[in-house]
Amino acid sequence: MELRFAHGREHPDDVMDGWGFDGPSLSGVESMQQMYGETCTVRFLDAQAAAVARRATGWPQWDETTLEMLRHGDLIVTR
Repeated sequence: MELRFAHGREHPDDVMDGWGFDGPSLSGVESMQQMYGETCTVRFLDAQAAAVARRATGWPQWDETTLEMLRHGDLIVTR
């Protein structure tokens, strides 16, 4: 599975005057899990896919194949 992010902006409070830019596309995604409406993790098929995604997003690593998706309100944060 691949996750593609769109409607990018430089700062969360930017006023959108269009669609924004495309964010990163993350390949090798095995699953996503949201816990208690707060923490969302993304598990990758292997450590290499997780490392590539970590460099693209800046998300913290839980283990060698799992990253925690960072959010700001209802927005997903990437680098």
